Amino acid sequence: MMAISDKTRKRLWANSGGLCAICKTKVLKELKSGEKHSIVGDECHIVARAPDGPRGELRSEVPSIDSYENLIILCRNCHKMVDEYPDIYTVDKLRKIKHEHEVMIAENHELIVDETIGLETDFLPRILTGQDLIHTIGKGLVFEFHKPEDLEDWEYELIGAFLELCSEWGEILSDLPIKGRFDAERALNKELKELESARFYVFGANISKSVPEQGFVDPVDVSVLSIVRQNDPQIIRIDFNELEKMIDDSDNSRSDV
Repeated sequence: MMAISDKTRKRLWANSGGLCAICKTKVLKELKSGEKHSIVGDECHIVARAPDGPRGELRSEVPSIDSYENLIILCRNCHKMVDEYPDIYTVDKLRKIKHEHEVMIAENHELIVDETIGLETDFLPRILTGQDLIHTIGKGLVFEFHKPEDLEDWEYELIGAFLELCSEWGEILSDLPIKGRFDAERALNKELKELESARFYVFGANISKSVPEQGFVDPVDVSVLSIVRQNDPQIIRIDFNELEKMIDDSDNSRSDV
C-alpha cells in the first residue's frame, strides 16, 4: 500500500493555510515553547482507500488514492461529518470546497470567521486597499456592517463616518465615470489608513443571501463589512514560513484509512 509522500503532504498543508477547508478552524496548534507543534486535523481522502468506504465506489476513477488531487485537509469534526454523509458531501462537492478554500488562502493571508453573517461559510478576507473596498461595496444591493461593541466616543465617530462614506460611494459607483471611481478608491484608501492608524482592520466580501427584514426573501447581493480591532482573537493570520516550520516540527501527522 502506498502512503502519502512528504512532497504531497507539504503541498497539501501549505495550500490549506493550516485551516480546515470547511469550517476554517486552525488544525495546526502551537504548543508551549520548546514543544513540538500538534496536528489536530486530518489528511482526508476524498475517495476512500477502501472500496466500501466513503465515496469508495469511485475508486477506479482515481489514478492514485494518495495523490494531492484526492486529499483535503479537514478538522476532525468536519472529517467525521463528510464521511457520515457521503451523499451530501459528494466527490464533486468536496473538490469544489477544496478548490475554493485554496484560492481563498492564496489571495488572503488574513481573514476572520464571522458567525453573525448567517452563511454556511462565514469567513471574510481582509480589505487592504480602496480598490478592494470598491469591489466589495459596489456590487451589493444591501449594505450590512459589523463593528465592535466596546467603542469609545471618538472610535464610534471614526467608524461611523467610514461606514457612511462606504454607503454613499456604494450607491453611486455604478454611475461614476472612470475618473470618479479612481477618486472613490483614493478617498476610501485614505479612510482605511486612518482606521489602521486607530488600530482597526476592515474585513469584507460581497455575498448572496436573503434579507427578509428588508423585504428580500430570495437571495440578493449583500456587501458585508466587518470592522475589528487589530488584536481581535477572531483574526486568522496565515504565516506560510511559520506554517512550513510547524509542518516539519509536527510529530503526529496522520491520514485516514
